[in-house]
This record gives sequence, structure tokens and C-alpha cells, in this order.
Amino acid sequence: MPVLVDDGNAYWGTIAILVYLARKHGETWLPLDAAGEAEVTQWLSFAQNEIFYGLGRARSMRALRWHGYGTLDEAHAIARIALRVHEGRLADHDWLALDRLTIADVACYSYTIFAPEGGISLKPYPAVRAWLARIGELPWYLPPPVYDGAGGPLIE
Repeated sequence: MPVLVDDGNAYWGTIAILVYLARKHGETWLPLDAAGEAEVTQWLSFAQNEIFYGLGRARSMRALRWHGYGTLDEAHAIARIALRVHEGRLADHDWLALDRLTIADVACYSYTIFAPEGGISLKPYPAVRAWLARIGELPWYLPPPVYDGAGGPLIE
């Protein structure tokens, strides 16, 4: 469980931390208008449901050896559904919400980039791979560690 301590206050949970940071640093990451906020938060929900229960659980089971509930096959089935939705959105949009980088992209990226660690190939999802590459080209981007221990790329 991630925790952020800022100004003596502790905030836990990925989405709570992202919303806190977005609000603290202006409305670029999470807009204040109802429609814009709804567009971003629906992708935050997607990250915590389909993406997490598919890609996140598959990685936990396969790479991290944690088997809390369900099977790897079930996680892979959910991941395929999630990646089809993800691919559908990114096929004609550079970003998940509002046609710009938001916390929706941050929330979904953190699970998607590690999909290969869960035994999930990203080869069938060219728009998802292009989106991952766009994020990787951001000037402040720090790459995650490689998953295979041999220096191979995460994006297949």
C-alpha cells in the first residue's frame, strides 16, 4: 500500500495520493469542471478495477509470487478485457482522458508497463505500446527497472 506523507499528513492508496497531488499542483492533472473530472475519474476507476484485477494481479501472482485470491488464468482473462478497452480508447486518442496527460494516465501506466511480468504480451496492442512510449518520452520520465533481469525492454 503506497503512502505519501506531506506537511505532516499521511495519505494512503494510489488514487488518493494521485488526487491529492493533482489538487495540490493545479487543475492540469485533474480538472475542476464536472465533465472533465468525470472523464478522468472513470479511468481512475478502470485502473483500480479491470487494470488492477487483470494486469496487477497477474504480475503479483507470476512475478511477485503472491496468490491472494483467484487464478492466473482469471487474471489473464480480465487483463485481456482491460487491454482491449485500453487499446480501443488509445487507437484514436494520445491520452486516456481530455486529450492530454492526466492522473488517469499515471494510474493506468503503473500497471500496464509491467504487464509482461504477469505473462501478458503487449504485442497485440499497438496503441497501448505507443502510449507507453509517449509517456517514456516525457522529459521528467524515469524508467522502471527491467523485469527480466537481463536488461531487456519492458515494452515488447
